[in-house]
Amino acid sequence: MKNHPGFTLIELLVTLAIVAIFAMLAVPSFHDIYYRSQSTVIINQVAGITRLARNIAVTEVNTTTLCPSLDGLTCTEEWEKGTILFTDENTNGQVDGNDKVIRFYRPFIKTGILSWKSLRNKIQFTERGFPRGTVGSFVYCPNNHDSHLGKSLILSFQGRLRKGQDSNGDGIIETGSGTNISCS
Repeated sequence: MKNHPGFTLIELLVTLAIVAIFAMLAVPSFHDIYYRSQSTVIINQVAGITRLARNIAVTEVNTTTLCPSLDGLTCTEEWEKGTILFTDENTNGQVDGNDKVIRFYRPFIKTGILSWKSLRNKIQFTERGFPRGTVGSFVYCPNNHDSHLGKSLILSFQGRLRKGQDSNGDGIIETGSGTNISCS
């Protein structure tokens, strides 16, 4: 009778146990990587539509409005459910008269929560590219509500965007006013 090389049941179980332990250690890291990547993608998407709003205001020499919208015609409250960008000749924040809808996204983002921290829940750019009384910060929070994985995007008085930074070293990005974003 020949001896066949192979694994015993105990060797196989020990190997599977080691693989399972490594997998359990790696899964939380993969979740963090996924949420960080998702936050970056969404903040970049928000930056793109905001820059587009500013560019159109300057090139068409007309005020543009960017606001949350469910129907593509009126501004609402929740940014992640839909967003509309349109020219706004009379600066009333509504599509009417000769106003032209440039973009309508519904939904704007598929997961997480996006909010605009400002006095008004819309952004308007003048024909010179300056925000019309609407400077502030976009804050994105992923579905797991972990503030460490959220992002912010800050609009300045000059109409320029910059990504929020963690200037105090606590691992949480700040808004334009220097306060930590809150995802809870």
